[in-house]
Amino acid sequence: MVVIKTYGGGLKVDIFDYFVHLTRLSLQGSKQDIVRLVRKNIKQFSKEYPEFAKELSKELLNVGDNVNLTRKAVPPNPLPIDVDSKLELVKKEEIKFEEIVSWQKIVSDELELIIKERKFCNELRKTGLSPTRSALFVGPPGVGKTLAAKWISAQLNKPLVTLDLAAVMSSYLGRTGNNIRAVLEFAKKNDCILLLDEFDAIAKKRGDDSELGELKRLVTVLLQEIDEWPDSNLLIAATNHEELLDPAVWRRFDRVVQFPKPSFKDLQITIKRLLLDEFPEKDIFIDTLAILLEGASYSEVTKKINNIRKESILSETNIRESIEDYISKMCDNMDKSVKIQTALKFIQQGYSQRKTAEILGISRDTIRKYQNTGN
Repeated sequence: MVVIKTYGGGLKVDIFDYFVHLTRLSLQGSKQDIVRLVRKNIKQFSKEYPEFAKELSKELLNVGDNVNLTRKAVPPNPLPIDVDSKLELVKKEEIKFEEIVSWQKIVSDELELIIKERKFCNELRKTGLSPTRSALFVGPPGVGKTLAAKWISAQLNKPLVTLDLAAVMSSYLGRTGNNIRAVLEFAKKNDCILLLDEFDAIAKKRGDDSELGELKRLVTVLLQEIDEWPDSNLLIAATNHEELLDPAVWRRFDRVVQFPKPSFKDLQITIKRLLLDEFPEKDIFIDTLAILLEGASYSEVTKKINNIRKESILSETNIRESIEDYISKMCDNMDKSVKIQTALKFIQQGYSQRKTAEILGISRDTIRKYQNTGN
């Protein structure tokens, strides 16, 4: 604080004390405090040192914008870490989506609603409603659960904070619970999307006698946190093993999204997109691959098609030749019963008996026999 001293019956600012105070703040890097100090005392300076006060006022005007920028540039909160391993407990990503993604309609409708609710959150709050605070993504591996979380992050322009399960799990009693709490507290205090991947690892059934008491208590903590999660942020949990989840988990989430394996039509669309639209809309290779890969996840299909493309490049052959080679190898490795079932799928998709026999390497008589019996 600037000291005011009396000289000859009048008040004067002790310029020396003021300068000492100013120097101290400068050395501490307290730019905001310096500005406040000058503004607070500039009127007192104007009485005895009007020219000096005028120059100070000019300087304040010059740095005004920079001061505001400095105030906004608050250092980000450090990521939570495990106190023993010093490993970060989460991974933080700024997601930018350039590729086109697609899910089955039942999934895309749910995801679009989550985004739309966030855009209308003020209108919802005015009527006492809240946007989706928590969502549980359920489905087999490779069907796009993690991809969906990233897509939501990109659409909402918020960073995705993903729990690092390997870093969170600790052999020390009570440490895993502390790590989970640290992650949840970090996510609540920051504007982000929190993804708890492999959720079944930390939210197992509490009736499982093989689990430690600590993990059972952890489930209770998780349930409370999900119930009280702020609607300013979004918590997403994903699991491949819904049967392992504690029954109480399901009703805690505002929205549960089931991710099924891709249908035949979804496979056609995915395969065509992966082949970079080098094939017409209705192409025998796309249909054949979709039939042969039926039951596979999006992730598995992507890997297989990309491997075919790599093979085409490395062998310097046409992509169609590489696809033919892949189909031939798949058919050669099928046993008879699988080949027959696959042949019937080809017939159902409109393939002739002759073309089906040619692709699968079985006789037309065999196809005709099983087609007529319906077995």
